[in-house]
Amino acid sequence: MKIVRGINFIEGSREEELPNFESNFPYIASRVELNQYAEDSIPWHWHKSVEVFYVEQGKIEYRTPNGHYIFPQGSGGMVNSNVLHTTKPQEDNTVQLIHIFDPSFIGGETGNIIVKKYIMPIITSGELDMN
Repeated sequence: MKIVRGINFIEGSREEELPNFESNFPYIASRVELNQYAEDSIPWHWHKSVEVFYVEQGKIEYRTPNGHYIFPQGSGGMVNSNVLHTTKPQEDNTVQLIHIFDPSFIGGETGNIIVKKYIMPIITSGELDMN
């Protein structure tokens, strides 16, 4: 698990650059120490991958174009594929554990029944930005 204290973008966009994210193993696990970032929040960004997170310590606010959500210590959520979002710690020493993965990581080959029936309806839903 990599410790993260900043964010980088793909040049000319707000798409997050995901270091060590490989097509043959499309998964990253990170321990994000939000109070160690140079700014007081993580700027607006997006990624093609799904983000699942758990708030290990503190409290965090997520914002999307559709609203804002507060997650206290011990809670977690999911940011859907291609959703623009920003986060801001609401307490000192906020730490979250993040898993970022391509849907193929859990669904296998594109077009199989798991992908068609369970994954595609979620990641293509315009109404489901965050859970």
